[in-house]
Amino acid sequence: MTGINLSQSLQDKQAQAHGTFFDKSFFVNLVILVVIVSVFGGVRYYLSVLEKEKLSLEEQFAQKAVALRGDNVDRVADLRDRLDIITENLKKEPKPAKIFSMVEGVIIPEVRLTSYQVNWQDSAMELSGVTESLKFVSLQMIALKTIPEFTKVAVKGLQYNKEGKLEFSLTIMAVQPAE
Repeated sequence: MTGINLSQSLQDKQAQAHGTFFDKSFFVNLVILVVIVSVFGGVRYYLSVLEKEKLSLEEQFAQKAVALRGDNVDRVADLRDRLDIITENLKKEPKPAKIFSMVEGVIIPEVRLTSYQVNWQDSAMELSGVTESLKFVSLQMIALKTIPEFTKVAVKGLQYNKEGKLEFSLTIMAVQPAE
């Protein structure tokens, strides 16, 4: 048997197997222990930072809750209620600009409007204008009747002015105010 050293004793073999106190596994274990301790310390530090932030936020919340008690809350709630009522009523109100744009869209070129009045309670409108003849007044009435919201278009008054032009006044009844 070649390569076998029979001169070593059993005690030498046991001494080599135990190794020294500062061998490779000690340093590896030491590095792992240092990493574990530093991770644990970092987590503890982060938790303390979060706890301080939580306490700060709780304190701010308590201050805001105290500020929102009593008269301040009542004033804010009252204002909110009033704004809701105003918004609801504004939705129900007719839009004069839309009604006027509908009327403006059907005015014939030969007619010059001089007055525009609306009575919201009666859903009535009165248009006054000037034109050359009765033909243009009748054409204007026909044009106004093409608007679906208007149920009745009637002549309220006719008269010639000093220049010989026809001044007229039309009454218009609406089914509902246009929105």
